[in-house]
Amino acid sequence: MIRFVLFMATFLFAFSVFAKDCNVVYNMQNRQVDTIIQSYMYGVEHDMGYSLAAIAWKESEAGLYPVNVSDPSFGVHHILIRSAMKRSGMKDTSFNRNRLASELLDHNTSAYFAVLELKYWLNYYGKDWEKVWASYNAGFNYKNGLKYSRDISNKIKQIDACIIKKQEVA
Repeated sequence: MIRFVLFMATFLFAFSVFAKDCNVVYNMQNRQVDTIIQSYMYGVEHDMGYSLAAIAWKESEAGLYPVNVSDPSFGVHHILIRSAMKRSGMKDTSFNRNRLASELLDHNTSAYFAVLELKYWLNYYGKDWEKVWASYNAGFNYKNGLKYSRDISNKIKQIDACIIKKQEVA
């Protein structure tokens, strides 16, 4: 009898945690969910669907805030202008920075550069996603990005349970 009570208590606790986690997603605007799905779909062909979706959610609240002037970073995946300039091979001029910032507001352009950034860190760390996500945020000083990495991991679990699996059922 005690085992049954413990089992039920554990089950109910786990269910309430799961429901609570999905409430965050269920309270999102439709355009945020669409942005997460769009990021996921873009990333699937690169085996980065969940990563791109979680990064879009973390960086811009799934498209609500695509500009951070203090970095400066742009797009739903908050691509740093200096990183995008390097990855694109563009000459670093004020005009090119402004042009690239405008282009990064397009979802596919932002996703393209996010994939390049993730591939760079995958090449550097191998399949150590904790370090890859941390370095997406903190560069070579990945230890400064470990909290970010944990947030990405948690968002991936929520995206899987509350959005992607729900889409597959529908």
